[in-house]
Formats: sequence, structure tokens, C-alpha cells
Amino acid sequence: MPKWQLWYLRHGGQRRYRGVCRSGHGQDRVGDVRDLRHGSIISARPRRLTPSITPRETVKPLLTSRIHAVTAVMGLCLLLTGAVMYAAQETDGLRYDPANIVGAERCSECHEPAVDQWETTSHYKTFNGADDVEAMHRREAAAETLDNLGERSAKRGVCTNCHYTMQAEEAGGRPRANYGVSCESCHGAAADWVEEHGVYGEDASGAKRTRETEPDDHREARLTTAEAGGMIRTDNPYALIQNCFQCHTVPNELLVNTGGHQAGSDFNILEWLAKEVRHNYLYSDGAENRAAPRDMDAVARSRVLLVLGEIIDVEYGLRGLASATTDGPFAEGLMARIAAGVEALEAIRAAEPAMAATLDTVLAAVAGADLGPNNRPALLAAAETVGSAARSFSESEDGAGLGGLDALMPGAP
Repeated sequence: MPKWQLWYLRHGGQRRYRGVCRSGHGQDRVGDVRDLRHGSIISARPRRLTPSITPRETVKPLLTSRIHAVTAVMGLCLLLTGAVMYAAQETDGLRYDPANIVGAERCSECHEPAVDQWETTSHYKTFNGADDVEAMHRREAAAETLDNLGERSAKRGVCTNCHYTMQAEEAGGRPRANYGVSCESCHGAAADWVEEHGVYGEDASGAKRTRETEPDDHREARLTTAEAGGMIRTDNPYALIQNCFQCHTVPNELLVNTGGHQAGSDFNILEWLAKEVRHNYLYSDGAENRAAPRDMDAVARSRVLLVLGEIIDVEYGLRGLASATTDGPFAEGLMARIAAGVEALEAIRAAEPAMAATLDTVLAAVAGADLGPNNRPALLAAAETVGSAARSFSESEDGAGLGGLDALMPGAP
């Protein structure tokens, strides 16, 4: 608080505010202006008070004003504490810091075709809606789920963990739902990597390099820095796919059993990536939405995605089931999901002998776990084993030698 305001309080003045503002105070003095972002007052100094009372007469108002001042400070502390607690509640369950979200507009500066494609997707329409679909927060099913949970808004609380991108203007600030599932939902909150990930360096003359002229060592260092900052890249299919399953398995018992939300979605990563969410425009400078990123072989990459999708589906089925505390739709849905995943992995093993070692490890981990509620340690241990096998496969396999899987591809005869 500025010295003149303290002086004013100590000499019997009253601190007033104008209008209804975020802090909930009353009316400003005439001529005062409130900064709504920071809660401060921008004002000319008050007129100097002309002394017209004796020192003895000042004692009572002085004590009263000091009590008012202390009360105001205590109230402000409670207000700020409440705001911090509310902001913390808003971010419970989020996998990122809302203050690190830069927004889709920033991404579109360099990736306009990809953002244009995103605006045609169900992910985008969750927030914005379209002629053929309502925004999620306007749907009757969402209202029913919220009512069952005792919540009021889909743009706050549990729904924001998966259906929206929450953004805060500053660290600790109140997050707001500004998008549906957006660029950073899948590729990671970008504040710590957006500046570095597309800078290709300079040559000996000081001229800027391009993607085509960037040396290999610079590219490796650039991408390592971006990943350390939280970027989820297409070169790391395990990280990309497991990010999807953290939501598509709906790992929230209260949301399913009490809220009535469906227990996971019928989600095939290979089919999903082949349809509306595909946005491989970068290496054609926006001219073509390629079947695979960059210069990757589309068929070989599909084989990798097929295997990883099924393994990670089982992994996150186990992780979700580990949080189950009672029989009900949540536990039953996840057990059915795991069983379907095991069946799919057995078919992959039969079709491609090269997958035997990896899948034997996965299948043994699932078989050794007691699938059911209240078995958290064993289920998480099994999930770790399955996840480790998936990561090793993702890092070492390019799919070129897995031709036996082609008969299992969606649409294969």
C-alpha cells in the first residue's frame, strides 16, 4: 500500500472503491480507477485534510481507523488465500501447468494448416461447437453428469482434466477454459519449448539455416532441449499415444460410478490418427496432409502404432483399475478393456513372430495380476512392466520388419 494511503487511513480517512470488481469491494472515491487485473487503485492523491481537531480528539478516530486497517488487511489475506486455494482446485488432475499454455493462436503462426485442420475436429468442437454438434458444456448429458456430481460448470472441475485446455495468464493465476482439446493437450504445454523447437541456427556467415540445411548435431540438441521443456514429439510414439489414453480410458471412479460418465471410449489409436486428428503438413510446407510425419514410411509407422496402441491400452487399463475401490461400472469397464486388449495382443503375437518376446512379457504381467478393485500395488506393478515393454518397443522398433501385422490393419481384407 502506498504511503499516502497509509497516511490517509491513519488520519481518519476511509478507503473506498467504485463499482463491483473481482475483489468484491464497494465504491471507489470519485475519480479513482481500479486496475481489475491486479486489484490496485490508480488515483490522484487525496486532498490534504485541514487539521480542525485537537490531538486528544484524534485518538478515538485514529484507533478506529487502525482497527479498520487491520481488519482490511486480514480480509485481504483471506481473500488472497481463498483465491490461491480456488486456483489449486481448478488445476487438480491437470497434467500440465495452465500458466505454461501459450494457446493455439501462437501455434498457428507457424503451423496454420495444422491449426486449420484442428478446427474441423471433435476436439475443437468440444469448446466451440458447430452446426452439427453442440459445445460440450451445452449438452444435456454433460448437465446430467454435473448434476450427479454436484458441480455446476463443465468449464471448471473434473471436466477440464480432459475436455478443455486450461490457461492462466500467470503462475498461480486462475485458469480458464480457453479451448477444447488443443495443440498443447497432445504436444505438451509449450511455454518452455515453443521458442527453441523451430530455431535451426546460423551458418558461419551468420545467415539463418533452414530445416533442410540444419546440421544433424544442432537438430539433435534442439529437439533434446524441446523435449526437456515438455514437448511431446511424433518421434516418440509412446509419449504421444500414452497421452491420449490418460483421458480415453476415463480413469476416474467417481466420475463413472456417481457421475454416470461412460467407462472409457471405444478408442483405436491407429484409426483415430488416420482420420480427423492427422495433421502432417510440416514437411510439405502445408501443401499435403501426409499419411505419416516427415519422411517416415507410412506403412511401417502404422505397424508400430498398431502394437503400441494395444499395449498402452492395456497399461492404462491397469493404471485405471488400480484406483478402483468398489465393484461397479468403473471397475467392470476397465476389466473388460484389459481383456479386449489381451485378446488383441494375442492376435498380434500370432500374426508376427518377431513380437513374441515383447508380448510375452506384457501378457505374463497381466496374467500375474489379480484384476479387480482394491488391488492397487499389484496392478500398478503390472502396469509398470507393461509400460516399460511399450517404451522399449517404441525406442527400438521402426516397423520395417513387422510385415506380418499388415493383415491386422484396419480395412485389411
